[in-house]
Amino acid sequence: MKSIFEQTQVKSSPPRRFAILALPIVIIFAVISLFLWISKDALIPVVHVDAAKVRLSQGNVSVVHKKTGTVFQAAGWIEADPYPVRVTALVSGVVKNIHVIAGQQVKKGQLLAELIDEDLQLQLRMAQAHLRELQAKLHTKKAEILIHQAHGNKLVREQKTQQVALKRLQHKARSLRLSNVGIAQLEIEQADFSVEEQILKVKEFDASQKIVALTIEHMKKEIREIKQRIQIQQVQVDKIQLDIRRLQITAPISGIIQRLYVRRGRKQMLDSDNEISTTVAKIYNPQHLQVRVDVPLADIAKVSVGQKTVITVEASNTPLNGVVTILGGEADYQKNTLEVKVHIQNPLAILRPEMLAQVKFLQEDKIKHQQMSRALFVHKDGIFGDKSAEYVWVISLQNRVEKRRIRCGGEREDWLAVTEGLRAGERIVMGEEALLFVGKKVQIRRLYE
Repeated sequence: MKSIFEQTQVKSSPPRRFAILALPIVIIFAVISLFLWISKDALIPVVHVDAAKVRLSQGNVSVVHKKTGTVFQAAGWIEADPYPVRVTALVSGVVKNIHVIAGQQVKKGQLLAELIDEDLQLQLRMAQAHLRELQAKLHTKKAEILIHQAHGNKLVREQKTQQVALKRLQHKARSLRLSNVGIAQLEIEQADFSVEEQILKVKEFDASQKIVALTIEHMKKEIREIKQRIQIQQVQVDKIQLDIRRLQITAPISGIIQRLYVRRGRKQMLDSDNEISTTVAKIYNPQHLQVRVDVPLADIAKVSVGQKTVITVEASNTPLNGVVTILGGEADYQKNTLEVKVHIQNPLAILRPEMLAQVKFLQEDKIKHQQMSRALFVHKDGIFGDKSAEYVWVISLQNRVEKRRIRCGGEREDWLAVTEGLRAGERIVMGEEALLFVGKKVQIRRLYE
């Protein structure tokens, strides 16, 4: 037996090494975290912004409260406003070269495509040769007229000479008949015969002159006919030259190629029943776009010309403002809708026809308040969001920003009246908001009082 005086030895476990090491690690981590928290403003770069104070305007102020809400929304497709321009070939022919592609930006007068011109060039040479032939014939006829006129003038002179000789013979014959000195009868008869012979010569010259005059008149008629043929032939030459110029198909407006229909080797035909047989391309102006919206007939009573809208597209996160311009003239009984056109104000460069768009039709009620004793005004560059959800970034006394919803009313130059959400003297951020978030520290670069 063990003695009761013998002490029982109890074995104790040594302290764990992990607990010994963990305590200083926790202390070091806490110190580092505290240091980072205290110096976070120095480590994170401060955003420099422009700011403006909320103004308090005393006296009689007119403020307009606007309550804007979405009535309904509908889907639509973007298209040219009011329509795209269809570029057509004005002559039939086979496509030789294409100088543009779909989606390309073009300027007015820029060459789009060319048609083969060999046939028209041959027609032009033939027409010009025929024109030169007619012009040469005209010069020949004019020269012949001059010759006949010279011959006619010669006949006139000779006729006058013969008339003088006739008068001389007539005088001689009268003298012989009146003379009582023995004049033989034979001599008198010979004188009379000479007179008659001379009369025939004079008449012959007179007849020759008439023939020459008739010939000249006939040739003048031929010249008039030749001139008419020359005019017709000149028109034919001009027409062929015009067709040759039309083989160069150019852009009638500046814009973007929406669709290209031509292919090399394809024949453009004017007399075809196919409407695109002569179409080269469709061009639209990217600054003039609209949305073609199919509005259900149940909602059409809520739509009116001039109504404001908000347009969203998948290609951009930026909402676009629009206004209703046209209500369709005929409903679609199959879809039970009416087509409505909504003009896009300041369209984005990324927009293209036939893109899907969502259109929110807005309803705005205006309530005017006159003779207000005071009103708060903020600079419009400090207001963000659309009209249905406007907000500002307010700078606190610690130069940190918070996002705050507001409600705006009337406008005075570059300042808007605020009816809810702000107090006089508060500072708001102006300009860009891309680097801002709630609690972000900022430094004011310029402050507009």
